[in-house]
Amino acid sequence: MLTPGQWAATVIDRSDWGARDGGEVSRQKIISVVGAAIIDDQGRCLVTRRSARMSNPLKWEFPGGKIEPGERPQEALKREIAEELGLNIEVGAFVGRGQAPAGRRQVVLDVYLARIVSGELELREHDESLWCEVGELDSLDWARADVPILEPLRAHLIDPSGALERK
Repeated sequence: MLTPGQWAATVIDRSDWGARDGGEVSRQKIISVVGAAIIDDQGRCLVTRRSARMSNPLKWEFPGGKIEPGERPQEALKREIAEELGLNIEVGAFVGRGQAPAGRRQVVLDVYLARIVSGELELREHDESLWCEVGELDSLDWARADVPILEPLRAHLIDPSGALERK
C-alpha cells in the first residue's frame, strides 16, 4: 500500500487497461490533492466554501490543492494554504483520505491536521470561511471527497490525544 507521500506523486493513466468483461475501457487519471484541517486553540476547525466560479461550487471543504510533481504533500499543503488563505501553517498528523470522481478523473484527497503559525486569513479563491465546532460539521454541504474525512476529524476534535498518526 502506498503512503500518502508516495501516492501524492502518482498520477495513473488507466487508458491502456483492457476491459476484462468485454465492456468499454474507461480512461481515468488520478489527481492527488491535499487538504488542511486547521485547528485553533479552542478546538475548532477552519473550513472554506468554494466560490461559485470554482468546480464543486458553493461546497465546503478542507482548504488545500494539487500537489506539484516532485513536491511532498506537506510542502504542497503549506504552499497552497499560503497562496489561497495568506496563512503560514505547521502540518501535523495525517487525518484521512477521501475520493471523488471529477469528470474523467478521480480526485484523491489526503487531509492533515495543521495549525496557523503566522499570517492573517484572506480568502483569495473561496467565498466564505468558518471556524467550525465538532457539532457543526454535519450541517455543512461538503464536497464529496471531503466527506470521508469528517468521521476521523470528529473523533480527533472530541479526543485530541486519540489515534491519529504522523505520516
